[in-house]
Amino acid sequence: MNIYIMENNLGKCVFAPVDVYLGDSSVVQPDIIFIANANAGIIKDGKVKGAPDLIVEVLSGNKTRPAGEEKLIRSIRCSGIFHH
Repeated sequence: MNIYIMENNLGKCVFAPVDVYLGDSSVVQPDIIFIANANAGIIKDGKVKGAPDLIVEVLSGNKTRPAGEEKLIRSIRCSGIFHH
């Protein structure tokens, strides 16, 4: 994915660890994020402050999710992220 994004100058693909600030109090740390060039303004002072265009979170095969995964999923649903 990263190679395709770089070869086609589509934006930035960032791998964990990276803090994503969603709103005033929600900070999540997904496995991979993609930020399109048109949305590059959410990168401020080396931090991601706003909803990336894509978040990838690798979930475990267990039927129950750890609390951190649940928080990430809730944050994604409320943040305006287009793809997850």
